[in-house]
Amino acid sequence: MTALEAMAAGVPAILSRRGALPEVAGDAAAFVEPDDVAGLAAAMKRYLDDPASAEAAARRGVARAARYSWDASAETLLARYRQIA
Repeated sequence: MTALEAMAAGVPAILSRRGALPEVAGDAAAFVEPDDVAGLAAAMKRYLDDPASAEAAARRGVARAARYSWDASAETLLARYRQIA
């Protein structure tokens, strides 16, 4: 949820390449391995040195986050529970 909250707020996101984050964020974030300190620093530097890139990532993030909602998540979860009940 933190990644979606950041993207919805217009923050250019840098996320872990693990778990569901790549699926959730799609092309709206920069991705690094969780233990890649140099990669994280490079992604941060890229956004700091290239405001246009950061702005584009922020716009993509806002659009991507808008695809998710608490209501839709709850409905999907309920439907899954009903399938196994």
